[in-house]
Amino acid sequence: MKITKFDVRAARERLELSPEALANELGVKPRKVRAWESGAAPVPERARKFVEWRLALAEWSAGLEACGLPACEWLEAQRQAFGNNPGDARRMQLAHMVKAHMESCDVCAARDRWASENLPPLPAPPPNHALRALLAASGAIDHLPPWARPAAWSALVTGAYTALQVLFMLPTIIREPARLLESAGVVVLAALAGVAGGLAFSITRPVTRPLGTPGNYLGGILSMAAYVGAAIFMFPLAGGGPRIGGAADTVIFAFVSILFGTIVGKIIDENERITQVA
Repeated sequence: MKITKFDVRAARERLELSPEALANELGVKPRKVRAWESGAAPVPERARKFVEWRLALAEWSAGLEACGLPACEWLEAQRQAFGNNPGDARRMQLAHMVKAHMESCDVCAARDRWASENLPPLPAPPPNHALRALLAASGAIDHLPPWARPAAWSALVTGAYTALQVLFMLPTIIREPARLLESAGVVVLAALAGVAGGLAFSITRPVTRPLGTPGNYLGGILSMAAYVGAAIFMFPLAGGGPRIGGAADTVIFAFVSILFGTIVGKIIDENERITQVA
């Protein structure tokens, strides 16, 4: 379906959305939607694909509701909790939860069988550039052995975070081009430290997982200790000065590992709870 200036209004009304509601889902100002509908501004491709996806999803959902099979109460609760237009990170979290849930839910299995026999495939939401890159990375990492996936994710996150920090140094790098190679080295070393943290998680996970919540926090602390330790070891390679050591530095190392490791442990624990509930 090609969206024209009239089609945008027709699609919005078919979805029973106000200009403000559609603008909120698209992350734009309501005046933008009104400009598309009046023809004062062209409809961006991203907006067109999103509206087409919402229409296809509405038709698919209407067909599924007409099947007469009972709806899954768990899915309905998650839909209300996440809202109609969650952010990219929340959307991926929801997708993970739904995938885990549907493997053990008889109600969802029955509706899924009916949909596969009577409806076209469920349309996938059009990802933005950031989510598209994240999905591509996720697909590549899923092909790795299970023990290597935490290391790959950790390297990706730490490397990307460090690269983002390097962006703030662009004015300095422009004035001193020689620092570009140094900055690139910092990103690589950060990713390697992330590999160390991820491998520590994989190695210790068989021991920490049976311990439940305490084990999840312990795993986070051990992983963070490996990451920080690797970063400290490689610190001189990035031109950061002499190696650090001594009692005071040991205390700082332990404090940082426990503090941020606890945060990582909380994330691990929440993901475990999500998987168990699903």
